[in-house]
Order: sequence, then structure tokens, then C-alpha cells
Amino acid sequence: MENLIGILIILAIFLLVYLDRKNIKREGVVFIRRSERFIKEIENFAFKHLKLLNILAIVSFFSYFVLIILAYYFIFNFLIQKLSGVIKEEIGIKIILPEFPGAEKLPFVFPINPIYFLPIIFIVALSHEIMHALLALKNNVKIKSIGYAFFLIIPAFFVEPNEKKLKKLESKKKIEIYSAGSFGNVLLAIFVLALIFLISQIFNLIFEPYGIKYEVIPNTSAYYSNLSGIILYINDQRVKSVLELKNVLAKFKPNETIVIKTTEGDFRVTLGNESGRAFIGIKNVETYFVAKIKEFEIFKPAFYETLDFLSLLFLISIAIAIFNILPVKPLDGGYILEEILKIILKERYHFIFLTFQIFTIILLILIAIPIKPLISLFS
Repeated sequence: MENLIGILIILAIFLLVYLDRKNIKREGVVFIRRSERFIKEIENFAFKHLKLLNILAIVSFFSYFVLIILAYYFIFNFLIQKLSGVIKEEIGIKIILPEFPGAEKLPFVFPINPIYFLPIIFIVALSHEIMHALLALKNNVKIKSIGYAFFLIIPAFFVEPNEKKLKKLESKKKIEIYSAGSFGNVLLAIFVLALIFLISQIFNLIFEPYGIKYEVIPNTSAYYSNLSGIILYINDQRVKSVLELKNVLAKFKPNETIVIKTTEGDFRVTLGNESGRAFIGIKNVETYFVAKIKEFEIFKPAFYETLDFLSLLFLISIAIAIFNILPVKPLDGGYILEEILKIILKERYHFIFLTFQIFTIILLILIAIPIKPLISLFS
């Protein structure tokens, strides 16, 4: 059902694009729609809040250094775990696409609920581009157009500043504008995190933990015991949350037999061994909640959907902020580092800047491709 709704939403958007086709220009495989709508509103907001934008410009500049440190930390941490075999994931860079049949089998795809896809892309891109626009206007760079684009089927949104005026700015002001996009994503992520916290608190007032929801892993003890239903007890000990389940299982050893009581009955399960710890044979383990007042149970799906959407929005916003800050053109981080090196090294910055770009591209290639076949090829 979700896939069908997602497909209908995407088809409706493509229909609107088709009806607006006279205003759309094709540049290679990219279709671009430029407009001057909302520019005056953005300009009015910027000029009315210059003091706020001055503060945001300072914070944005320093956020660049935090984000670039995080970016390289995640890259090196992933590479170390990949080489040591701690993680099985071979592909470290994924394309965000709406979920479709077989998407989970493609290692380079990060599939999300089709209903969430376009709203998330829109909100993340909007927060990114609006911050670019506001900091450009703060530095007296006019906005020529705003609009949307499609790279094949992947949507994008943009704010187009006056490039001639932008190039004439001093490096400090350019850095303010270039760093604003990722900072906008960080601000969005902070706002979303606050929303998640607030909604979670409301959820905890209405609902309470009741047991354990899970999926049975094939060819495990749970599978052969036909385990089903919500887990309520383990050897007569009540378990209402994932934390309680972990604490109870920590008391047992592999190969011990336990009795698991669920909403479907009692099941005898011989515990398996996972890295020396007792293992039931279940995955995707979650705390199952029920409403404190039975009539409120109908609101539970809405809470779950909202929290799922906000969690994805937070994750993707942070991921875009960090990826975009990498020092590789045409990413914003490439332009930022170039301007920083110009300030420090003047005309001698070219070699250092090129070295940073090549080094970062090599790292991205290493996390984006399976390494084990390469190692075996040269060993």
C-alpha cells in the first residue's frame, strides 16, 4: 500500500512537471525550472533580521570545523572497521531512493518509505538552500532565481545567486555563504531532534511498555521452536522492554533451555551462541507499547509514523550536512577550503588544495567499493 501511494505521489509530481514543461530547460540529463517567485519575501526577511544573520554567520563558520572533523572521523572509523572485519557492510556510500521491490538487495541504495521520500528531500534541500540565500543577501549578493531540478529522476532544489557579485567578495564573506548550506541542515536537525524529544514525551504519557516485538531468524532455536507472539516472560520473569530483555538474557549461558511466554503461548527455546552470549534467534527487536487508556490505542500508528519520518529526516539532514562539507568541488566544502587556503597561503594554495581533494576522493572510493576483493587481488 505504501509503495502504491508513493508511486502515485511521484506520478502526480511528474504530471505537474509535464504541465509546466514550457518553463523547464534541459541541460544534459538535468531538467531545471527557474523562477523569481518568493525572492522578494526572502529578501525582506533577510533585511529585517540582519543582526540574527550576523550571529548565524559566525556560528556557521565555526560549525564548518566541527563538521569537517566529524566527516573524517566517520570515514576513518568506517574504513578501520571495514578492514578489520568488525562490520560486514562493504558499501559505505548509498543513494537515497524511494523503496521499491528488491531495493534492500542493492548494496548502494538506501531505500526509504516512498511516502517520505519527496517531503524529506524537499525539507532538507529547502533548509540548505534558504540558508545559502539568507547569508548571500546578508553580504549584498542578490538572488537571481530559485527553483527545482531533476537529475534523471532524482529531485533537487536550488537558489541561484549573482555569481559575478559572489566571485568579487572577500574570502571571509564567501566562506560565510558557502558554509551556510550545511549549517542550515544542522539547524534543521536540531529542530527535528527537539520535536522527536517532545513527541516521545507525549507518547510516554499515553503509552507504556508491554512486551517485546521481534522477527524470528530462520534456522535458529527460535525458528525451530516456532516462536511467535509478543514476548511477555522468560522463565516466569516479566520483560516489558528491550533493556529488560537484555538484562534477563545476560543471566543465561548458550545451550541453556528457557521457557518464553508470549501472547501466543509458552515456547521452550534452547539458547544459541552469539560471540559467547546467549542468543534466542530473533532480530529487529523492539519494545511493544500499549495505550494506558484503551481508547487511545488508535493513535499509536500515527505516533510511530511521525517518529519514523522525523528520525529519517534527522538522519538524512545530518548526513547531507557532513557529506556536503567534504573538501571536494563542487561540494560546498571544496569552495570553503579553497578560500581558507587562499587566506593562509595566498597564491601558493593550489597544490595543497589539490592534494586535499585527491586524498578525500581516494577515501570516498575506498568506502564506496568492496575492499576485500582488492586485498585478495594483491595478496
